[in-house]
Amino acid sequence: MWLLLLLLCASLPSCTSFSAPPPPPPQPSLSPKEACKLFGRIADKYILLDASAGLCCYSACSDCEFRDPDGGYRMADMSAARPKWVCSYARREFKTEMAKQHTSAWAALFSSDKKLGKAAFVEGVAALPFAAPLGGPYLSATEGAEMGEGTGEALFELLGGGEFITERGMERGLKKLGGGAEEGIVWKTFLGGIGGA
Repeated sequence: MWLLLLLLCASLPSCTSFSAPPPPPPQPSLSPKEACKLFGRIADKYILLDASAGLCCYSACSDCEFRDPDGGYRMADMSAARPKWVCSYARREFKTEMAKQHTSAWAALFSSDKKLGKAAFVEGVAALPFAAPLGGPYLSATEGAEMGEGTGEALFELLGGGEFITERGMERGLKKLGGGAEEGIVWKTFLGGIGGA
């Protein structure tokens, strides 16, 4: 079979060799410190998880539908002392008796514009306040205040690039970065996704 294919290929003028498909374009890669400067701007101390989980009484019932297979509980929300999660949603509201709502830190990027070009996105991310997050190298507020060259651009490209990004596009990009996470991304996942060395 291969011999026949080689003979056929040799007889065609445009077919000179077999080659592998071109490699995918390189993913942006940031140092852990630069990735931390991004994470500390777009991460939150609070996250809304599962609206139905707030109905659990947390009494370790053996047949509880709100228990994880490993024995833990599904939580309605979580909070931390420092930013810990990049929410993969811009806004979330529980319209149950809990009546909780949350707007992610990064949603401020889209407060006046519904879609942002690369330059406006990078400028907006740089303007978000930095807070030392949980995970990653420790950076003081002074060290985290200035992003390095290409840091905001790397996030823009990672989230889909193109001509512009919308709030919904950022949600989709963050979910993809988090491996399909519906709620949010922790430091280790963020660093792995942004290619930190």
